[in-house]
Amino acid sequence: MLKESLRQNVELGRIREQADDLGNLGICYRMLGGIAQAIDFIQRSLAIEESLARLDGQATQLANLGVCYEILGNAPKAIELIQRSLVINERLGRVEAQASGMANLGICYQMLGDIPKAIELIERSLRINQKLGRFEAQADDLANLGICYQTLSEFPKAIDLIERSFDIHHRLGSLAGCSAALGNLGICYFALHDITYAVDLHQKALEIDAQLGNLTGQAKHLGNLGICYQTLGETNAASRCLTRALDLYDKMGIPGSHPDVTLLRRTVQELAPPEPTM
Repeated sequence: MLKESLRQNVELGRIREQADDLGNLGICYRMLGGIAQAIDFIQRSLAIEESLARLDGQATQLANLGVCYEILGNAPKAIELIQRSLVINERLGRVEAQASGMANLGICYQMLGDIPKAIELIERSLRINQKLGRFEAQADDLANLGICYQTLSEFPKAIDLIERSFDIHHRLGSLAGCSAALGNLGICYFALHDITYAVDLHQKALEIDAQLGNLTGQAKHLGNLGICYQTLGETNAASRCLTRALDLYDKMGIPGSHPDVTLLRRTVQELAPPEPTM
């Protein structure tokens, strides 16, 4: 539908509508794990927005690009793009967009290991979303705070925040949000050595993301399942999950330097039988 809309708008010379279609196509490809295609579409949309001097459109596409680079593990590039977006949104008074930008910046700083900065930004986003009554955004903020406390090994606090996020997503019928929460809970319970429960949580999350066609989510859950099975000594199951996860990362164009890919490749090597000696 979007590609047909784009084709028609190109034929009719409707430039603004082309920018909207390109941006929406980028979001669709990002959700499906096609990060390289997503970046291409969003960059094309951004170029049009810049030529039209539409500041709101520029802010939106800069933020969308930032999220793509966040997925690729390039936090510095993501921060640069999201900061540019945030400056425009502050100038325009777009409060919801400012909250989203703060949350995404928080995720990037969490990736870089600056957890206090990440918590500060995400809590600012959460306060805005609570004031605005944006429940799904609140759920995302709670989950991201949970991941921060997970990184600090404060697992009871992390579990409480992520469960609150899951409850909101479940009430709203947001399958993607539920899947992400289940996966993060699985990581917490793995750290608490309840591996069997962690496997159950990751499998449930994997089923949801498979249903949604979310390759990024599937890759993460398969990787976590592989590590769980490795811990349980189930080598064959671990290898199958890890190989499937690496195949998905490769399909999405995620670079080998991405920390998730590096970890999974190292784990696969650990599982490989030793070379026979002569």
